[in-house]
Amino acid sequence: LCAHQLFGESSTDPYRHTLQAGSRCVEIDVWD
Repeated sequence: LCAHQLFGESSTDPYRHTLQAGSRCVEIDVWD
């Protein structure tokens, strides 16, 4: 998420940066 959780824009960039920084696990919640 790049802004508010319910109506903000989303992007994969935070996940990419986190994994490149050495994190070994990220949690992804998907809502439809």
